[in-house]
Amino acid sequence: MLLFIDSLGVWDEVGFVLLQAVQVVIPLIPGVVLNVVGGYLYGIVGGVIYSCIGTSIGASIAFRLSRRYGKPLIDIVVNDNIKRRLDHILHQKGASTIFLLFLIPGFPKDYLCYILGLSRLTFMQFFAIESIGRLFGTFLETLGGYYIRQAQYQKIIMLVGVGLFIILNAIFFRNKLEKIFGILHMAESERKNEK
Repeated sequence: MLLFIDSLGVWDEVGFVLLQAVQVVIPLIPGVVLNVVGGYLYGIVGGVIYSCIGTSIGASIAFRLSRRYGKPLIDIVVNDNIKRRLDHILHQKGASTIFLLFLIPGFPKDYLCYILGLSRLTFMQFFAIESIGRLFGTFLETLGGYYIRQAQYQKIIMLVGVGLFIILNAIFFRNKLEKIFGILHMAESERKNEK
């Protein structure tokens, strides 16, 4: 992948952004890999910026495709197990919960973009939630790529440890998190009803 991006010469940043967009639209490519590559090639700031631009473009395309073609497209793109998991979350949770899901490293965010195309979120709500929500994970993964380039292996191990700690806690406390998400959803619904 590094060789391909390097072969683009002065267009390497554009190529990288497009690859990031494609990896969201075709969720078979793990976004973690590209975020790490972004940190390796462009440093922390450049890597985060280019990754965020690319993933936001891809997420917008996935959302729009889903909104236009609906459930038949979801049935093709999203496997049944992920669909059941995300569909359950979608119908019981509000925008604040969806935002928190985008924050969790390792959560299938690309598939979530397709599922959310069937939700009541407006495009602007979706775009804000997705763009801001992905920042934390993108930053950590880009930082990892930067540390690899700098050969700061102790920092990489610490970063992997932090990521694993967050993922394992999210898995271990999933039921408690879903209860908290439910409470947040109820609070959000009450606020909307008061307006």
